[in-house]
Amino acid sequence: MFSPRTLVLRLLPLAGALALVGCDPAGSSPLDEQKDPHFLRGRNYASALDYDGAIKSFEEAIRANPNSASAHKELGLLYYERRKDYARAIYHLQRLLELRPDDELAGLLREHIVNCKRNLASEVVQLPVSLPMQKALEQLDQFKRENEQLKQQAEVLRAQLAQAMRDAAQATGQPVNNPLTPGPTNSPPAKAAGQTRPGPPPGVTNEPPGATLRRHTVKAGETPSTIARQYRVPLHKLMEANPGLNPNRLQIGQALNIPPP
Repeated sequence: MFSPRTLVLRLLPLAGALALVGCDPAGSSPLDEQKDPHFLRGRNYASALDYDGAIKSFEEAIRANPNSASAHKELGLLYYERRKDYARAIYHLQRLLELRPDDELAGLLREHIVNCKRNLASEVVQLPVSLPMQKALEQLDQFKRENEQLKQQAEVLRAQLAQAMRDAAQATGQPVNNPLTPGPTNSPPAKAAGQTRPGPPPGVTNEPPGATLRRHTVKAGETPSTIARQYRVPLHKLMEANPGLNPNRLQIGQALNIPPP
């Protein structure tokens, strides 16, 4: 039988070991972790739907006890469910499972980690289809539409210029070269002053032999450009065949002359 002094000496190392375990945060139980004032404050904030305050309080609980599995669990769920911050959610959930692998929600939390990784992967895959690239594609489509409109306006202006030059030539009795035809042309010599330029006999046109004008009745939505493309004739020829035609004021049922292609 040990004497009291010997018994005390033998129990001292055991008491010291128990004291160390009691002071080590890693050996704390869930109940001890959840009694931490920072943890309790975080629970209150979460109940009031103040998730920013809850996250801040749980992080303070982890600073006080880095091995607080309960605080890591609360933070992981908040980042996963409320903030969609999947990277932080993965960190805290994995830390919880390291500290407490037999947690009652361990299976569900592992599924959460897998879902977080999938969401992060999908965000990386979607990077090429970014908003700046989408805007660039939309601007490209807009430039194409504007370019087509400019081409149509240029055709109309060229036709109007040709008509204006013909009208000026008829008023002065002077021949005029077609401004839309490149290269030199052989124009007849100008007539002496005082002479008039005889026009064609009645019923005779300036079209080449065998050429006949067709007729087109304007329908809703048609423009000179669409009509010219329909008959495969240049827009300026269509305008020449219809002197005085205002391309911006076509009327449904209006009859147009269609020159040969």
